[in-house]
Amino acid sequence: MIKRLFRRFTVILLAAVLTAGLIVPAYAEEDYVEAGVEAVEVGKELSSSGICGSYANYTWNASTGELVISGKGNVDPYYGQNNIFSRKDEIKSVVIKEGIKVIGPLTFLRSKNIKRIEIPSTCVLIEHHAFNGIHDADVYYNGTKEQFWNDVMIEYTNQGIMEGRLHFKKGQQHQFEDVTDRSAYYYNAVSWAGVKGIASGIGNSGKFAPKQSCTRAMIVTLLYRIAGSPKTNASCPFNDVKKGDWYYDAVCWAAKEGITSGYGTGKFSPNDLCNRAMIVTFILNFDGGVYDEVYSVGNEFMDVKSTDWFYHSVYWGRNQIGFIKGKGDGNFHPYDPCTRGEVMTFLYRYMNDSTRTGRLDQIAE
Repeated sequence: MIKRLFRRFTVILLAAVLTAGLIVPAYAEEDYVEAGVEAVEVGKELSSSGICGSYANYTWNASTGELVISGKGNVDPYYGQNNIFSRKDEIKSVVIKEGIKVIGPLTFLRSKNIKRIEIPSTCVLIEHHAFNGIHDADVYYNGTKEQFWNDVMIEYTNQGIMEGRLHFKKGQQHQFEDVTDRSAYYYNAVSWAGVKGIASGIGNSGKFAPKQSCTRAMIVTLLYRIAGSPKTNASCPFNDVKKGDWYYDAVCWAAKEGITSGYGTGKFSPNDLCNRAMIVTFILNFDGGVYDEVYSVGNEFMDVKSTDWFYHSVYWGRNQIGFIKGKGDGNFHPYDPCTRGEVMTFLYRYMNDSTRTGRLDQIAE
């Protein structure tokens, strides 16, 4: 709850500053920046060894660019000085040894040349912005994927971890037989969803089918599982959703919670394909349906206009929460069918790398 309050405070503070006209928002496709992060100073030059936290030490090899952190405590990059590891282009790899429990906020902020990260199984928390601004890295976790997704809390804006190529040193590597390419944009999202029980694949095929289009029944069921599959006695208001349908409980719940109202004809149309605009609107409604007008400006998609019914949903997802990045051509493509890989990636970013402030505050983790 404390972390959620901090996230809420960050959003409120940023909105207030923007409204006052003190700064101009600069949202980037790959790396959005929160207020205050740019003020982090570059620390002094790295020495060959030193202290980097409570019961944490580091050694630095300037010739190879490898930084090794060891100890039995927490990494605190501000321990006795400025952030010693941030904005360090000379760091190429980070090896964090078994025993370290917490990686503090902003630790490797914008050290953009890091391409290898080793995380110990003893780590239970990676705080916000610890690996912000790091892309295309291989991440090696010294445990199983179940341990990683269940035991390690990763706070928001840690692209280096959340979007890196994940490798697990123990246990089964891949959740589904058709999701094995670590460079696929949806790989981490599907791995997370499989471990969390959010995605179970297509029947008993052992496949996830990431390129298959998502239906309205599928997205509502995914949100229902994220919410913990709560029991509801609500009757279903749609005449095309019957008891016995695999999505019945999810649709009844979603209607009761105001996540969907159907098409206004008494129908939910569970087998209709979901386009990208529908998906982000479902997620906004799941979050509580509240958006801040201040985020409806800046870095606009060319194909999303202020008169579109999905306008606020898209800019809430892109600028306020940060889980939408577009397709790299300046457009959102709102009417494109949303694939299962895309849906899972939206949900993964929303759940793991964003500043949520809505419905999830009420869901026990």
